[in-house]
Amino acid sequence: MANDVLDQDLLKANIYYGKDVISTLNEYIVKNFKYQKILFFCKSNDYNYINENVLSENYEKIIIVLNDFNIDKLEKIAQNIKCDVRALVAYGDFEVAQAVKYFSCKNNLPYIILKNELPIVEELIDYYILYDGVYVAEKCGPPAQILLDSEALKSASRKNICSLVYSLLNKLGYFEDYYLNYIIYKSEFNCNDFLCFKDIYIEIYNLLEKLSMLDSESILRLGDMVLYMSALLKRLNYEVERDKIFVFSNLYLLFTEKKFNSFDFILSGQIGLQVINGIYEKFIKGVENLTFSYIDIEKRVVMFDKYFKNYKLNYNGFELPNIEKLKFVLSRNKNLLSNKIQTLGKLSSKLLSKSFLVQEDSGYALSKDTDSISVVKAVCFCSDIVSGDNFLKIIRDYGVLELYE
Repeated sequence: MANDVLDQDLLKANIYYGKDVISTLNEYIVKNFKYQKILFFCKSNDYNYINENVLSENYEKIIIVLNDFNIDKLEKIAQNIKCDVRALVAYGDFEVAQAVKYFSCKNNLPYIILKNELPIVEELIDYYILYDGVYVAEKCGPPAQILLDSEALKSASRKNICSLVYSLLNKLGYFEDYYLNYIIYKSEFNCNDFLCFKDIYIEIYNLLEKLSMLDSESILRLGDMVLYMSALLKRLNYEVERDKIFVFSNLYLLFTEKKFNSFDFILSGQIGLQVINGIYEKFIKGVENLTFSYIDIEKRVVMFDKYFKNYKLNYNGFELPNIEKLKFVLSRNKNLLSNKIQTLGKLSSKLLSKSFLVQEDSGYALSKDTDSISVVKAVCFCSDIVSGDNFLKIIRDYGVLELYE
């Protein structure tokens, strides 16, 4: 596996992946924050574990139970964190980790992530992601320490495994844009990084059958893959706002009016990835026959406001590039683009098909619970909200995404 560079990155990332995480946590806190006040955050069902297992003889431990993740309530907690607090510790699931990142950012405090289940990619990137009708994502500092309990991870639930698998697969969309931008815009491209990306997905594909049988060594190896992916995304200066599958998932859940659920969030990303790959392939096949007429901006803004006037989302409909130049570049590179899009699309489809093995219902719910109208809406507006250049924006700029009134 082409991961030598990523191994070096992980050595610098202060990640502990092994046994006796509580002892390691205590040693880290005593070494860096002896006799100081440390805030631990968890959900109510984890209170007893933290209270009984974290022995704080050389520092002051205060446990705060988080039951509500409303941004207004989180802001009140952030405002009440006193100046004598020296560090924050997150123990629990995705929501707890994001809340602690938020507190850390607001109070300029170091934070530690302690996990006894497999983390999804979004927990390990330097962003906090909070749900407020839509997902609000903001840059934050990296964790001072990440502690993953290898003994606990061996008995990860099928749902936890499935969450991580789809979290990893959803990043295919980010690498699609990374590669296609290189072809179209001649943007910066690192071949070794792209080889690492391919190696990660080959490894995931090879792990899926054993993961479906809850093989403990394969589960630990999956944990390795999420660490490698987080390191690779940092190398590529990953930004949540530039990840079209993240944006798609956000809008899809908004349109379906589903409440926050990280499992639904990452599954919806797979719906978006498959739909968008189909659009990519269809678009590039007919690129020479396309004619462009400027999109009715006023109409589009009215449509946008109809759906998003109550949310803090940015509309980028005026960012139209030079269409004739784009058409020339696309036509000239049609065969290359078509081959790459088909290759990436096949990779995505193969991974999706085999990933059904790890789902409790063999993937039935993924299609059963899909709202096709919301898929269309989310794909159409995804390109207006996502930051940076991506192939979906090019398709939008040709007016191809004007699919409904």
